[in-house]
Amino acid sequence: MSKEVTTWRRVSPEEIHVASSAGWLFRCLGVPFILFAGYLFHLFVDAIYEYALQASVAEWLTATPGLLILALLVLTFLTPGWLLTFTRVRTELDAARDEVREVRDFLIYRWVNRHQSNDFNRVEIGLEEIKYRHGESGGYRTLVSNQISLLGDATDRVVVGLIDNDAKAAELGRAIADLLRIECRSAFTTEPD
Repeated sequence: MSKEVTTWRRVSPEEIHVASSAGWLFRCLGVPFILFAGYLFHLFVDAIYEYALQASVAEWLTATPGLLILALLVLTFLTPGWLLTFTRVRTELDAARDEVREVRDFLIYRWVNRHQSNDFNRVEIGLEEIKYRHGESGGYRTLVSNQISLLGDATDRVVVGLIDNDAKAAELGRAIADLLRIECRSAFTTEPD
């Protein structure tokens, strides 16, 4: 099983970047989708080329629904493949600008959700327990990680990262708390079955 990897670095004395990435195995799951979308795109371009050279207006009209469905199929397979393979997630904590940015980078588009750092009053390090079915025998496995989150009274929880190592999670939690001048506490949370 491929684990999520969270790395962090202090960019400057006033800024920390925390990058979360799915493991390589999870990223490879998107490649077959992209390859199949490429094959469908090849068929689409080939059909457009052939119709442009030889088809009459009546033939174009009868082929249009099929071409639209083929274009829709290209997008249907390309979108999840692209998201699985190329999405990068990063949380940027910037004390100089008094802001916390959640960044989702899709390689061709970047989505940024900004929060004021004073919206948060604590960093919480909780034990995240996730149960999932393992194999065909019906048995369950439990994956446990330390979840580092920013919490405030009036804002939603911002999950900064998941780290397996307790000492590294505590180090990141303290670094964020020191940077934003807020408290850091540990809590135990579980995800329902």
